[in-house]
Amino acid sequence: MAKIGIIIPVYNVAPYLSRCLSSVLAQTFTDWQLLLVDDGSTDNSGKICDKYAACDQRIQVLHQANAGAAAARNVGLDVNTAEYLTFIDADDYVEPNYLTALWGVLQTHQTPLAVCGTMRHDARGQTESRTAMPATVMTAKTVLTCLLRGDDPITSGPYAKLYHRDLFRKLRFPVGHISEDLAIMYQIVAQCERIAAVSLPLYHYVYQPTSVTATTQLTIAFLDYFRYYQAMADYMVATYPDLRTECERQMMLRYLDGWRDVMCARGVPRAYQRQLWQWLKEHRAYALRHHLVPEHARYLRATYLGRVGTTVAWRIIQKIRGLDKRRQQ
Repeated sequence: MAKIGIIIPVYNVAPYLSRCLSSVLAQTFTDWQLLLVDDGSTDNSGKICDKYAACDQRIQVLHQANAGAAAARNVGLDVNTAEYLTFIDADDYVEPNYLTALWGVLQTHQTPLAVCGTMRHDARGQTESRTAMPATVMTAKTVLTCLLRGDDPITSGPYAKLYHRDLFRKLRFPVGHISEDLAIMYQIVAQCERIAAVSLPLYHYVYQPTSVTATTQLTIAFLDYFRYYQAMADYMVATYPDLRTECERQMMLRYLDGWRDVMCARGVPRAYQRQLWQWLKEHRAYALRHHLVPEHARYLRATYLGRVGTTVAWRIIQKIRGLDKRRQQ
């Protein structure tokens, strides 16, 4: 039985897969097993997986009909026999000391979860951002607050983390939804008294414009995101009452962002528009009274103009901002 199980869902990533798998084979920590879940790929991804498995007995390939990344990760969780596990996306890659560093801090501090920083690259390989953190041990409350605010480098994604498998004993990724990572990540963190952190950015996240989050129907993404984000905020308010104001502030910011996206998108069902609008109407007075969203206060006041007036006001604001940017250039 290997100490660390690595789970990689694979779907039509032939141009990037060898880079990812080579980074796993280059790990300085060698006591691992790799589960490649080929999720019905129609390119050469499945053959590449089989090729690597034939060269290293630590690699196992599971072929299945296409069911999505969440289902593929769940299969990996069901098959995994290692005590600890990590997720890597097939179009990403990791530094050679990725496993060594995460394993080291996790064992040193005896925590069930360890996280590290990330480097974000565009599809051409250009580095867009680099996130790191001080080497430290954090409480669940601290990490949950980072998830709530969307603070780097602790993201809701399953990558750049090393977990004890017991954290997933009662949890699986919801299949057929968007933002499935957010749906369970706060529940993972909530089980940990402490979380260890590696200061270095050891995970390379490669943004693909054709990824599922960029091409899936916008409405589904909205609905899932707000449902899961609200569930996380509700949990935090119930567990940490002193964070109620911060949770309400972040929810208001998310709904404001959602409403702006709705106004700029086409084909969003009226039922969803009404749902967002109703939430804004119910909470705007409280948010303004308690200064929950000072940077959005002007826009929030504009909602008193009604749905049509708010839309017009926002478009005017966008035009003014566009003119200011052109003048600065």
